[in-house]
Amino acid sequence: MTRNGCLALLAAVMFAACSQPTPEQQVVNDAAAALGGADRILAVKTIVVEGEGTQYNLGQDVIPKASGQTFTVTEYKRAIDVAGGRARTELTRRPNFTFFQGQAGQRQVQGIDGSVGYNVAPNGNANRIPDAAGNDRRAELLHHPITALRAALDPMSKLSNPRTEDGQSLVDVTTPGGQTFTLAIDATTKLPGRVRTTTDNTNLGDVVINTSFADYQDVGGLRLPTRLTTRTDDFTT
Repeated sequence: MTRNGCLALLAAVMFAACSQPTPEQQVVNDAAAALGGADRILAVKTIVVEGEGTQYNLGQDVIPKASGQTFTVTEYKRAIDVAGGRARTELTRRPNFTFFQGQAGQRQVQGIDGSVGYNVAPNGNANRIPDAAGNDRRAELLHHPITALRAALDPMSKLSNPRTEDGQSLVDVTTPGGQTFTLAIDATTKLPGRVRTTTDNTNLGDVVINTSFADYQDVGGLRLPTRLTTRTDDFTT
């Protein structure tokens, strides 16, 4: 081999070594590929989630783990402006227990716009909520595979602490705005399995908010979950 050939080979080896992703980057890259690719994820402008489910009444029962007080949720619609950092959630909930406000269905409209959280009253008036509650809603924006991966793919975000727990690969993410969350992906399918954030709960103190994702389906070239379950510590909410 000529001297020039050796130098070319050495340069190629050095370039390959420099371009090798770190373990934490690999977790994010694997998840992005499993969902449909980083380009498709970054091209998403709006997410609309519609469905029905069950809402628990955490903090209002005799003990935190009690599950007797639930609401049946219908007409659920959550629209997320991915790039704008905004979301609006509308739902109707009907109590499955003797509720002090009565048994009729209750329409709720809640939103977050940047750092400002708000509720919309039945008369259409919007009222700002306390900053702490608004911060929780900002964190909630990250509790979806698309928004979590977009944040993790941001070159200004900090990725750290890659590890494995219960058959999942985990990485911690700190966004340019200072938000922190943990992304967990299935070690086999590489699909996001859950997103975890922390907050302060009035009744429980410091708690972990965990949203798990299941029943993925193909939607416009992306793989998206059709079942989302949120828990506060060990309690489904």
